[in-house]
Amino acid sequence: MAKPRPGLVEPLEPSERVSRAEMLKVANSYYDAIVQDDGTVAPFADECQRRENGGTSANDQEQSPEEAAEDGFSVFRKMKCGEQLSTGVMSYISDINRRRLVAVDEELGLVFAYSMFVHDGEPKVMKIIGVPGITERPNRYGPFDLPAAHMFKIRSGRIYEIEAIGYLTPHGITNGWE
Repeated sequence: MAKPRPGLVEPLEPSERVSRAEMLKVANSYYDAIVQDDGTVAPFADECQRRENGGTSANDQEQSPEEAAEDGFSVFRKMKCGEQLSTGVMSYISDINRRRLVAVDEELGLVFAYSMFVHDGEPKVMKIIGVPGITERPNRYGPFDLPAAHMFKIRSGRIYEIEAIGYLTPHGITNGWE
């Protein structure tokens, strides 16, 4: 996290730019895709990569064997953004609310947003779909909330990069923008 990924700060060609309204719609659809466990809800580019708190969490093609063995999430981390969300691996996220899409840069194709990821502790077991050899995954997280900031790179109406940072808080916490 010491320096931004090159794609985030690269200006878009005029032909790749979409309106501010479209950028906000695309960014918001990301949250809907997570809550609905349906990666087709958001327009992800095939090469879309998601990074969370400095680590790659979707479309990670450079995992070391140590990283792969670390948490049992390796198979999901390698998946494309939309593909991963359609597996049900994020079904422990019960809602994403208090969304604030606060800044748009049409020239760079960036949207910056704040939101609250709500985790009520359910389901206790997540049903996994479309992952060979994995049909369920225990939800060991329990109830908590996660205030998060996201930056989306949107090119030609599709999400190419997601940079996120968030932290765990007690479930039901308020935030600074309510």
